[in-house]
Amino acid sequence: TFAASTLTISGVGSETLTASAGTGLANSANVVGVSSLLTSGFTLGNGTGLAANYVLPTSTSSVTITPLTLTATINGTTTKAYDTTSTAALTAGAGTAGSGVVLSGNTATSGSYTMTGFVAGEGAYITNTAALYNSANATLNTLATAHATTVSTTLTSSNISVLSNTVLSNYVWPTTASGTATITQLAVSIVADAASKFQGFTDPTFTSTTTGLIGGQTLSSSVARSNASTQTAGIYTGVLVPTYTASAISGNYSISTTNANFTIVGAGTLVISGGAATKVYGTLSSSSNLSAASTPVASYCQSGVTSCVGHIVDLTLTAPTGSSNTWLATEVASSPSVYSFTLGVTANAGNYSSGQYLNVGSYTTTPSNVATVSGATNYVGSPVYIPGTLSVSPLTVTP
Repeated sequence: TFAASTLTISGVGSETLTASAGTGLANSANVVGVSSLLTSGFTLGNGTGLAANYVLPTSTSSVTITPLTLTATINGTTTKAYDTTSTAALTAGAGTAGSGVVLSGNTATSGSYTMTGFVAGEGAYITNTAALYNSANATLNTLATAHATTVSTTLTSSNISVLSNTVLSNYVWPTTASGTATITQLAVSIVADAASKFQGFTDPTFTSTTTGLIGGQTLSSSVARSNASTQTAGIYTGVLVPTYTASAISGNYSISTTNANFTIVGAGTLVISGGAATKVYGTLSSSSNLSAASTPVASYCQSGVTSCVGHIVDLTLTAPTGSSNTWLATEVASSPSVYSFTLGVTANAGNYSSGQYLNVGSYTTTPSNVATVSGATNYVGSPVYIPGTLSVSPLTVTP
């Protein structure tokens, strides 16, 4: 149907005419294939020219149907956890009207996409699954120059499938689609390593263990003792405090820190530390003795001194064999005393890969149960046990 206001009729020279509303019937409803239009109901009226001097044709071959332009959007908020990349995975559309493709007015929704601009009842779906975030950084990473807020993808005709009642050439199809996006921060923990020193010595260099970083990324961190002026023998709870330097990398992680204990060991006290061993992935399997793979340290300060400097007795350690976790600690002397202790490692069946190798990570080594095997007991009081770590680092592979 053509409204009178949409019609322009020109006569000879500069003469114009008017016409009442009428209807037209094309030989095809599609952009491709239309070639004629039958008209009816039009009545000419006088303009600057007389209607009686003219007659309207009942058909014309000058007819064009222009395609409708469609737009595409990515639904909802596309979300993934930080993985150092800007790649996004979308859900491909599929199905038929009412089954996989939801038609509503001039829109068609399926998978991750909605297309707008269809003739009601018609539709299509997009099969593309690959997209890109505008940044690889986590959305909450305000320390980086850019962070993820949007996702977009490029579309081609090969990515679009039309429903059975829809003709591809009747539309100008979208070449891009975009939407809102979020990359969430990964959890990272920085745990201060427990430490000790003998009375009279300077503090050791404090360390921490960081877990959860990916892609070979690192954080700048340090550990300080909150009671640095204290030099009296004792166990001080939670005084080793880890901190890290905020950076564009740290902003991609939700970072938690955990304090550790510091022990100042007085005269006559035996100290056994779980040590700090590092192995490359693939070195330790489910049949390995993790206790024997650790590197504990044992020593004591001789009794009756006010400062342990020059009075430390280091013990020589012998690792367990078989499945045992019992170590031997021997004094270097003509008639040495020998002590035993156990060293447990916090790893279980869930910490092993499908190949039955201990996964990359940090595992706590815990000494306990000191006993004198032979000779005199040359320390006094209860031993001090310092937890250690057995760490597994990634294996470097050659492509």
